[in-house]
Amino acid sequence: MRVLLKDLPKRAVALASETHVLTFRPNTIKPRTTSSTQADKQVQAQCTVEFSSIEEADLTGFISLSSLIIYGTLGLIQIKDDTFLCVVNGSNRIATTRPGENVLQITSVDFRKYLRL
Repeated sequence: MRVLLKDLPKRAVALASETHVLTFRPNTIKPRTTSSTQADKQVQAQCTVEFSSIEEADLTGFISLSSLIIYGTLGLIQIKDDTFLCVVNGSNRIATTRPGENVLQITSVDFRKYLRL
C-alpha cells in the first residue's frame, strides 16, 4: 500500500493498494453557535472519505509520500490546528486464524500531516 499526496488545488491524501484507493479530502466547517467564547469560534476539521477501485480513482496530481510499506490506517487525529493521518508501517504476524486470515501485531506507526487550518 502507498500513501499519496496532492497539494493543489485542494490538499488530499490517498491510501492506494493494487486494487483500491481510500481518499481523504478536507472539509472545514464553522460551528453553528451564537456564543462568543474563543473556544466556540474555532473551526472544526472534517473530511470526506472516498473508497473506490483503482480504475475509478482520479489520482492525477498525486505523488508518493513515502517509500515505506503501509499496512493500513488508524484514522485521523487533530492536534490544535493540524490534522494528521496515522498509518501503520510495521507489523508482525502473531497468529493465523484460518488460511489467508492473519492476526497482526502493530509494531510501528507514522503520522502524516493532512491539513492545517
